[in-house]
Amino acid sequence: MLLGTKQIEEIVDFSVTEKCRPGIAPCILRISNRPPSYPFCATMADISFSGELDEWIRAHGFPVDQAKLDDGGWALSDTRTRDLLEKVYRNGAPLEDFVMGQVHVGIETGCSELFVIDAQARKILIKKDPRCKKHLRRLVSGGDIDRYHVDTWERSIVFIPLGWTNTHPEAVTHPWQWFKKRHPSLARHLKRTAAHGGILSNPGNLWWERACDQDFWREKNPKILFRHQFKKPVFAFDEGHAIADPTVYAIASSSLYLLGVLNSRLILFVFEKFRHLRSADPQVFSGEDLKNLPIYTIDFDNPDDKTRHDRMVTLVTEMLELHKHLSHAKTDQEKRLITQEIESTDRQIDSLVYGLYGLTVEEIDVVEESVSK
Repeated sequence: MLLGTKQIEEIVDFSVTEKCRPGIAPCILRISNRPPSYPFCATMADISFSGELDEWIRAHGFPVDQAKLDDGGWALSDTRTRDLLEKVYRNGAPLEDFVMGQVHVGIETGCSELFVIDAQARKILIKKDPRCKKHLRRLVSGGDIDRYHVDTWERSIVFIPLGWTNTHPEAVTHPWQWFKKRHPSLARHLKRTAAHGGILSNPGNLWWERACDQDFWREKNPKILFRHQFKKPVFAFDEGHAIADPTVYAIASSSLYLLGVLNSRLILFVFEKFRHLRSADPQVFSGEDLKNLPIYTIDFDNPDDKTRHDRMVTLVTEMLELHKHLSHAKTDQEKRLITQEIESTDRQIDSLVYGLYGLTVEEIDVVEESVSK
């Protein structure tokens, strides 16, 4: 075969869609009159393509090893991504298994929306009665979640778990009177709110308490938060006191190592490829679409693994602190400097994750090129 004896420099094939009938789609070839010695660039496009071809090639071209093409017909496809995905999945455990299924949806707020307060009301209540602080839990919605951090803490919810009052022996006989004496400012606020909402009709009901189907939310539990529905997954960390509404899922884990892996470019690459396999159309995804993300499991008996784990925890701790500083930054210069530090820390985390999964320089280039696009 003549082409097999010459160096192919580039192929642009315009036959990738079913709209093209076999045999009529054009194909552009650049060939050098010398023996083949290096991979050539292949690009697949639609016959109806009408944009800037150079830009399309830069964005979608991929290398092909000419030595692997035989005389039986060529099927040009970018196998680098497939091979890389197989390697990453081979080196990781499904997220669902890694966290042993400990993923919880936020609470249904229902009528307790009446007990949601803003930041100013929270500040006033705590100033009047510092002991009530533990009952004013930060409330997180999906729109508040960003990479590594919760973007705003504008809302809190008065959260007193069902049965809490009667755990105090002196409250059993006259629970409301006891509660008013213990938390007078909070009791006045709740009474006004409840009366306005018409939820005082049953005097036997401890209406100020909040029924919660999941014990997980009753106590302080460190957790990794992500949106219930999203186009691109991002993961934030909460030290334990926050409560989420139904637009949020929480992974019951305090692992900063896991947080770093989940927010890495490699895991975003894996998710993006999964998305394209499902459909080329934009979609909204959910927690179900994350359960098979491959998470590298640390072998703490392996010194290299332990070193990488500890380095990850250090970097993610720095990342969390940087986001706190950014939220309090006053000047543009201060914000710019902190943002530069965040970007630098991000790159270090990505590099560490590439090492965990054993990626080569060429495989890292595939990830970086894909995610950058």
